[in-house]
Amino acid sequence: MFDVVTYRLQQVERFLNTSGARLTAFFAVLLAVTFVLRLWQYGWAVNDDGALYLYAAKNFIDQGAMAAFQTYEWAYYSIVVAYVDMLFFNNLVISGWVLNFLLQTGQIYFLYKICKAFHLQKPRLFWVLVLFIISISFHNFRNYLMRDQGYILCVMAGVYFSLVFLDKKNTASLLLFFVSFILAALFRIEAFLLLVVGFAAITVLTKEYAMSMIAATIALILLAISLLVLSNISSVDFAGHFLRKFPDMAAHFSNQQEILESQLLPKHWHDYSGASLFGLFFFSYIIYLLNSISIYLLAYFYIGKVQFNPAKILLAVYALTVVFYCLAFLFSRSFLVFRYNLPLTYLLTTVAIVLVLSASARRARLARAVLVLFIAVSLVKVMDAPSGSKRYLLEAQGFVETMGLEGSQVQSNTLQISLINGVDFNSAMKFKNRLYLLPANLKKPLKPEVAVVYYGKVSQELEISDSNCLVYQKKHRSRLISVYTAKNEYCLSGET
Repeated sequence: MFDVVTYRLQQVERFLNTSGARLTAFFAVLLAVTFVLRLWQYGWAVNDDGALYLYAAKNFIDQGAMAAFQTYEWAYYSIVVAYVDMLFFNNLVISGWVLNFLLQTGQIYFLYKICKAFHLQKPRLFWVLVLFIISISFHNFRNYLMRDQGYILCVMAGVYFSLVFLDKKNTASLLLFFVSFILAALFRIEAFLLLVVGFAAITVLTKEYAMSMIAATIALILLAISLLVLSNISSVDFAGHFLRKFPDMAAHFSNQQEILESQLLPKHWHDYSGASLFGLFFFSYIIYLLNSISIYLLAYFYIGKVQFNPAKILLAVYALTVVFYCLAFLFSRSFLVFRYNLPLTYLLTTVAIVLVLSASARRARLARAVLVLFIAVSLVKVMDAPSGSKRYLLEAQGFVETMGLEGSQVQSNTLQISLINGVDFNSAMKFKNRLYLLPANLKKPLKPEVAVVYYGKVSQELEISDSNCLVYQKKHRSRLISVYTAKNEYCLSGET
């Protein structure tokens, strides 16, 4: 029986490997299936950041670019969602998830192209894509509506075009390398670090083509100037906003480093010793390494002497740059939030899979053992639902629906519930601000036909004077999701 299954799998593998388009389409279909399963599990619910991006997209549609940037200071992803919405769907939530699917399909395609540039054998190429689509990072990203999808796609495109330039030494691939990383920076500013390091690496590896690279750089500068002029002529402030924000990068990163000292340590200093706090940060970094398959990359180098070539050196430079980036933010508060590290783990996952599967036959047995471990860890993570807050929000929505209320009668301090129930974005934001600003011991009128959905930290939860008001409550980690409905005009009281 096992032999029959193996033989059939080999037939499928050989059939798909005959065409790059066929192979990419196959994995796109698998990805589409996972999106359908996600919809079945969570509906159209989006994460909190995703709701903010959609709100910025709506402001772009209604009021233009400046309104979008006032909503969120790096709103380029929201602008892309807005254009998808205006061209095709007229529904921001659907537009966001469809764009998510397209961006992840593009990531699969560029991983295939990276493997081809690496001259990876076809059977191994097939299994690279299998491992990639079940990897922890890819699975986690599937459940989030976020700008990192575009960032990763453009970074992978930049990595591919830099490998092509090493092989063919043509100016077109170098220009595409620049364009890819600049587009990536429109999604996440960290892409500039990879751009600078990648450009330096390919300059060193291709000294004899320095003049072509200088010409490409000059062409890129002229393109940037043209975009700036165009932005001033058309009153679209994309390039101008980008250039204004660029000088603020150092201040932004410095502010992130100061968060730990100014906010986190004073708050928890009496609960934890200095040694235990340092241990916590060190432990979270180790967990990050394990989650990002970096350990498998290190295992590959330990297996035996690596035969380096320019392509492997370039990939190693990208990987080390990402690790350095993580170390630079080791003592920032955001480092404790693993979601901020997912874009970095994504690239490391790609690099590690390619390197491990390109191991020679002498090390094939150990390489297989490493991959079996990776598959086991990934499948366990895939089986675990990582989006508990979305599940609870959907349960809260269910309680609201049983009350027979229309969208305009649902008030919430989270845009996620507002999106699900069709509440107007602007009304939702006004109510959100009003609820958070409730002063202590103030009685707030709540009409019986209105439901309030509150999502916030346990310490900020509203105190309830009438227990009949609370119809649903669920704790998710340090946060509570609650649904209130009034039996009298003065149901909610307390402080936030």
